[in-house]
Amino acid sequence: LGYNSPNHKPSRLQVISQLKIEEVIRYKKPIDTQGCGIDRSFYVSSDDLREEIVDFDEKYSPPLNLFDQLVQKAPQMAIAAEFKRASPSKGDINPTLKILDQCLLYAEMGATVISVLTEFKHFKGTLDDMKSVRIATESKYRTSRPAILRKDFVFDRYQILEARAYGADTVLLIVAVLGVNQLQDLISFSRQQGMEPLVEVHTDREMEIAISAGARVVGVNNRDLHSFQLDLGTTERLLKVAERRGRSWHCKDGNTPDLVVAALSGITTAEDVQVFRELGVQCCLIGETLMKAADPRATLRQLFPLECGSSSTDDANPTAIAAAAEVNQKKAVLVKTCGMRSVSDVSAALQAGTHLIGVIFASKSPRAASVEQAQQVVQEVRRYGERAGPVPELGQGGGERGLAALQRDSSAVKEPRLWFQRTSELLQRVTTRQPLVVGVFQNQSIEEVNEIIRLTGVDLAQ
Repeated sequence: LGYNSPNHKPSRLQVISQLKIEEVIRYKKPIDTQGCGIDRSFYVSSDDLREEIVDFDEKYSPPLNLFDQLVQKAPQMAIAAEFKRASPSKGDINPTLKILDQCLLYAEMGATVISVLTEFKHFKGTLDDMKSVRIATESKYRTSRPAILRKDFVFDRYQILEARAYGADTVLLIVAVLGVNQLQDLISFSRQQGMEPLVEVHTDREMEIAISAGARVVGVNNRDLHSFQLDLGTTERLLKVAERRGRSWHCKDGNTPDLVVAALSGITTAEDVQVFRELGVQCCLIGETLMKAADPRATLRQLFPLECGSSSTDDANPTAIAAAAEVNQKKAVLVKTCGMRSVSDVSAALQAGTHLIGVIFASKSPRAASVEQAQQVVQEVRRYGERAGPVPELGQGGGERGLAALQRDSSAVKEPRLWFQRTSELLQRVTTRQPLVVGVFQNQSIEEVNEIIRLTGVDLAQ
């Protein structure tokens, strides 16, 4: 992104990556501090890390093979449950949550992989976090423990040695920030250390590179790490690249596929999981949804009724899974925070978990917002919800379950109670993933209402 462009402004991914490269250089390279009193305790050489790996392996079991772990989970969907206190796009998510309590709960609920963020500046994670999870899960579950993923920006062999020394079974390699030769080298070096890496892709070209580099476990990130915008259709699009390359990824009928595919980011409902299930995806990674959940056990049962719910074979039926999703949606209570005019207030409300942000356009209200203030509110809500424009379900291209389809349904139009019921279900479904902005009007003409909606981009009118 931006190669050879003199006016290019680095994306968040590029900024974070550069900071990580500088950090690794500091840790790898000893500084001559003789006589100047600077603490050198942060420096750990590659040889030191190799010795730590030997010590670790004497106390604990060898790394689990990620490819094998995911294939063996079939025909069920493998769950990758993530622990991250914060993120660049959302800020603090749950910074005070106790890592061992949360991750042992993940293991109890059947997670095949536990992903631990080890980047501190933007995600507030550490290598010690990961090591504590590895030791705790092995102590409790022995060989049936989940695989531990080091989730970080990995560029260097040194970081792979770090990962092994701190108990990782696998590491994340992000194609977007690696050269082709660099990716091939890191895949090879990971395997030399007994770890099968998870190779992350987001574009068709990155999928091509990952396949050519020999990746066996590919994670499709539905979030563009340059813009932090989300598109759940990314996984399906990139599977077509694998198909064109003649690669198999379905884990069924006892066959060993060429690739195992994981869907990463933005998965918030059982319907999302079911879509990926039908595509042949073998693993779904859930992060923010679990970190924000008041009851992570219930959330996992809702998302994975087959894997975490009843043992009944009916759970494998897509109709049963969809029915479970409908029940869960009807239980949801939506929260609207109204009178918003400042970006800081909006940010606080969103981080607290509000679903709907209300902006008042009634001129006599003491909390009335100007068009410019409303535009700033909409921009902040879209940024937080990782979208560039209106929510598709509320527009003309919303599909069979969108608002346009509801308006074409004559039975709903003729029966107000049915219309409100289905609209309510639509809002519950949409706000599970993305907050919305509500424009609040009073005794204003339809022409004025529509003009304000056009100028500000609010999602709903009250």
